[in-house]
Amino acid sequence: MLKKLVWNGDKILLDVKVKTSKNLMKACLFLEREIKISMKAKGTGIKWPGSSYTSSAPGEPPATQTGTLIRSMTSEVEKLVGRVGTNLKYGLYLEIGTKNIVPRPYLRPAFEKKKDKIAEIISGRPA
Repeated sequence: MLKKLVWNGDKILLDVKVKTSKNLMKACLFLEREIKISMKAKGTGIKWPGSSYTSSAPGEPPATQTGTLIRSMTSEVEKLVGRVGTNLKYGLYLEIGTKNIVPRPYLRPAFEKKKDKIAEIISGRPA
């Protein structure tokens, strides 16, 4: 005969949230690393006279000139929401373009390319 029912639902829920949050942070750091790698690729656009710098072609991730955008990339997790990006204004301009700048997306393509791996990391199980 059952004499005592013990409820562990709150502890289990907390454990799931903690594990998911940790996995989400791992996924964000993975994506941040992939974004940085994509921006370190050699540009195939315009070679600047008197410089070793070659710009990226429109549609490619931005080529590294000073490294400021790469260094500004950061990740955070808050309430089971992960964010990867930069606080530099021109990072947004490069991603989506302006009337004077053809887009050189680097955030969305990296996510799209690695979304299966990201889902695998978050779930904690191999796909």
